[in-house]
Amino acid sequence: MDRDTDAEEWSKSLNDAKQAASEVEQLLSIYKTRIASLEDQREALTQDARQLEAELARQTQHYIAPLIEDLGLIGSERTKVLNELYKLDLEENQRRYIDQLSDEELPSREKELEDLKKRLNDLKNKRGREADRYEAFLVNFRLFLRKTASEQFHDASWNVDDMLPYINNRRHTQEMTGADLVLTVLAFHYALVAMKAKAQNFDTAHPGLLIVDEPEQQKMELLQFQRVMEQFAELGDANANDIQIIVALTTATGFEQYITPIL
Repeated sequence: MDRDTDAEEWSKSLNDAKQAASEVEQLLSIYKTRIASLEDQREALTQDARQLEAELARQTQHYIAPLIEDLGLIGSERTKVLNELYKLDLEENQRRYIDQLSDEELPSREKELEDLKKRLNDLKNKRGREADRYEAFLVNFRLFLRKTASEQFHDASWNVDDMLPYINNRRHTQEMTGADLVLTVLAFHYALVAMKAKAQNFDTAHPGLLIVDEPEQQKMELLQFQRVMEQFAELGDANANDIQIIVALTTATGFEQYITPIL
């Protein structure tokens, strides 16, 4: 009984397998036919694509390429026109700016220039010539030395190379000795502060303050010291609002009798 059942089952399975194999063969046949058909279609489509590519190349050569070239030329011309317009706009703006300067700024600047020229001329007149300054200095320098120095001093001049006063046409250190050399230094500072005090046709940068430290210790004679103090006192009293002269003395100078009546 079991053998008959097994044989029947195997027979049924075999028939099912044969049926499945038959169906697969049918499907394979159908697929082969479909593949052959698609191969034919592909060949036809490839031929059509080649024809279209050839036509596209022809159309591009005859129509599109000239159009692109024309567009390029048009773009180049447009760029040139735009550049020219930009230059014209720039020139127009520059002309407007120049017109504005000519109409508004130039008259104002010309007036400022004239005012500056006038001010410069006034300052030059006020400042005076360079030689005037030297001469004003020498006037006061000579005055001090003629009233205080010994017979070593004859005259003073200005040396433009050294920018210093010369005594008897020589350097003061070569010509003046002893107390006269000290008096020459005092005369230099006296002349500077005198230029500040006395009315001139120019201004000076001198602060208007002169401090003399213990001139009595420089081996002056009594008469020289008295004349020095007289010069300082006269200058300070006459120009008290413009300058200040301070002379520092020791407590025991030996010249007290000349100090009190003068300062």
